[in-house]
Order: sequence, then structure tokens, then C-alpha cells
Amino acid sequence: MHSRQYRGCRLRFSPMNWYQHKVVRKQWLLLLTILVMCLILGLQTFGPDGADERFMVVPKEITTSWQAVLSGKATINDVSTLSTLDSCCM
Repeated sequence: MHSRQYRGCRLRFSPMNWYQHKVVRKQWLLLLTILVMCLILGLQTFGPDGADERFMVVPKEITTSWQAVLSGKATINDVSTLSTLDSCCM
């Protein structure tokens, strides 16, 4: 009589290194972008206040219009500049 041996539920992974994996080879740029975004988020969250101020990419017209709206001295030109920004975002 033939007896079966129970081998258990072991997952067997292929013996390749992480850089040999197909996803890493084909999507390396996407993975690098995600890693950079995570590092930036970590800097903004746990770093000192204002450490990322000099890296912000915001046109001068938009920041000027936003400051005018916040102070209550906005003109129609300021509102149109911010509306343009909002319509591009959506």
C-alpha cells in the first residue's frame, strides 16, 4: 500500500533576487518615483517646519492672488487667477 506523506503548506518562492523580478525590471521608474514621494512625505511630516519651503513649485501670481484673497483685498483678477488654477486641477 502506498502511503502519502504530508508536506504541509509551504510556499515556495523562486530563488531570484529582488532586482531580477519582472515587475522591478519593467516598472523601476514608477517604483523609484513612489520611493521619492514617500521620502518627501516623510520629510514634510517629520522634518523641521519650513524645511521644504524652498522646494515648493508655485507660480508667483498664484501665491500673490491667494494672499490677497486671505487678507480680504482680492480683486476680480485675483479671483480669476485662482479660478484658472482650480479648473486645471479638476
